[in-house]
Amino acid sequence: MYDLPGGGIEEGETIEEGLHREFMEEVECTLKEANFLGEIEDRFDFVNIKEENIDFHHIGKCYEVALSDNSNIKEDPDGHDSLGAEWVSLQDIHDEKVQVPNIVKKALSLLSST
Repeated sequence: MYDLPGGGIEEGETIEEGLHREFMEEVECTLKEANFLGEIEDRFDFVNIKEENIDFHHIGKCYEVALSDNSNIKEDPDGHDSLGAEWVSLQDIHDEKVQVPNIVKKALSLLSST
């Protein structure tokens, strides 16, 4: 299952600072620019590691970004929250050759409406 880079905002950090930090942590790339597309949300249930059923409410602020340099994308797991980054085609997502969560589909619909 593929997902987009993202995460929480740390104390004292702006949303844009968090966006830049998360890209560096999860993809090891710096952003040249970031344009806000909109906000999305999704709810889903999952079972956590303690076998507890969790109702998760996911809210995302979506940005279209341009990378400063994409030649050094982190491809290996970091032992924390990233299993590495990989480019996938939008067509493969559309054709369901690549599985993504509903929130990613919602984010991509913002991109296609701009």
